[in-house]
Amino acid sequence: MAVYLDQTPPVIDSILLAGGADYTGSLSPSLTIGSHYDSATGIGGYALSASSLVPAAWNETAPTAASLAADDGTKTVYLHVRDKAGNSAFASDSIILDRTPPGVAVGDITTTGNPGWVRNDQTVTVNFSVTEGGSGLNGAPSVTIAGQPATLSGTFPEYSARLDFSGTSIPQGPVGYTIDASDLAGNPMTQVSTSTGITYDREAPGVSIGSPSPASAKNGTDVSCIVTYDADAVVTLAKEQVQLAQSGTAAGAVKSVTGTGTTRTVTVTAGEGNGT
Repeated sequence: MAVYLDQTPPVIDSILLAGGADYTGSLSPSLTIGSHYDSATGIGGYALSASSLVPAAWNETAPTAASLAADDGTKTVYLHVRDKAGNSAFASDSIILDRTPPGVAVGDITTTGNPGWVRNDQTVTVNFSVTEGGSGLNGAPSVTIAGQPATLSGTFPEYSARLDFSGTSIPQGPVGYTIDASDLAGNPMTQVSTSTGITYDREAPGVSIGSPSPASAKNGTDVSCIVTYDADAVVTLAKEQVQLAQSGTAAGAVKSVTGTGTTRTVTVTAGEGNGT
């Protein structure tokens, strides 16, 4: 009986994890096997492992995906091939496993308008920072404010997003925002989607001023007027915002502004002189 002696191991050029990518977010990245052969007895088995040591268990079918340990970090995978005489060889590839998505912390949210409000020709700015300790961000974060793409400035990890309000296309009311980002391993950040706490109002309220009561007053007498706004208006009115138009030698000073909702009472103390 003749026995064929084969002491030459098979040849395997290379393997690629995830198509040769530097990073993966998958525990089962694809495995591409380069040229491999055995000129004597032929390939008889395949085995994946995390070591260059010859494994004990073999499969007849070539694997198409690797299996990585779950902790993030650099992973090296070895593909062993053996011929039908039992000689073996291996090729390896390394990849960084990153299954941790980026995080975000939102800082100050500001408006160039009155606190809590924005109108046309004013700006809302959202300041935030991003954390990413694995593969790195896949480009800049994406931010919307009031449903519109925001202008982004800054570099990792600190960013500012702003929207200049103009025109009539943005719906009036509470201003929301979203922040999205992903890393190079393909992990998407949990989207931030919430309110800025700012309300957009592009229309000036309608207002009417009632007749003064009393209609005539002497020095030191208080005179009141009722100021009424539109039913859907949300306004603030401080006495410093009230201006008096005086004629003749009449003088006066705003004493107080009281009231809530759509009605205010403006009280003026008459001074010396004659006029209105």
